[in-house]
Amino acid sequence: MTRQTPKPKARNSTKKRPHKRKGPKPTKKGLRARLDQVFSWYMRLIHSDDVTGMGRCWTCDKEEHWTKLQNGHFVSRTRYATRWRPDNCRPQCYACNITRQGEQWKFGKKLDEHYGEGHADRMFRLSERTYQPTTETYEIYIDYYEAHCASILARRAPYNRGSDRGVPKKLQGRVRMGGPRGEDTCS
Repeated sequence: MTRQTPKPKARNSTKKRPHKRKGPKPTKKGLRARLDQVFSWYMRLIHSDDVTGMGRCWTCDKEEHWTKLQNGHFVSRTRYATRWRPDNCRPQCYACNITRQGEQWKFGKKLDEHYGEGHADRMFRLSERTYQPTTETYEIYIDYYEAHCASILARRAPYNRGSDRGVPKKLQGRVRMGGPRGEDTCS
C-alpha cells in the first residue's frame, strides 16, 4: 500500500496577503529591557543641565555628566507598579545606587521633602499593587520616552555643536546635531 501525499491547494491570486513585520516579533522581555533603557535616559536627561549635561546624584549631590549617572529607584524595580514612575526615580551615582544599594532611607527623605510628607509611604503602598504591562503598553511607553529624549537632545544640540557626546547610539538617528543656525529638530 503506497501512501499518497496530498496535493497542495491552489492559491487564489486575487487575495492579498496581510503585511508582515520585518524581523522577529519583539518579546516582552526585550521590550521591558528597552523601556528600562529609554526611561533611564529620560530621567537622567530631565534632571541634568541643558548646556553642560551635568546632573547631581539625588542622594549625595555628587555632580557628574548625565551619561555617567544611573537611574536610581526608591522602590525596587521588581515592583512593576512603580518601576517606570518618574516620582519613584532620580539620577544616582554608581556609589549610591550600586555600592550603597540605593541609599533608600536618604532617597525616601528627599522624596518627602520634594513631593510632600508621606510620598515615600504612598510609593510603598502603590508598589503592592499587581501590574503586568502588555506588549502594546511597553511599545507606547518606549515611543513616548524616546520622543522626549530626542526632543531634549535636539534642544541641547546648539550647545553641543559638532559633538554627539552623550547621545545614545540608538537615538542618534532621531536627533540631528548641529543643524543650520541652531534650527535642530528631532526626526
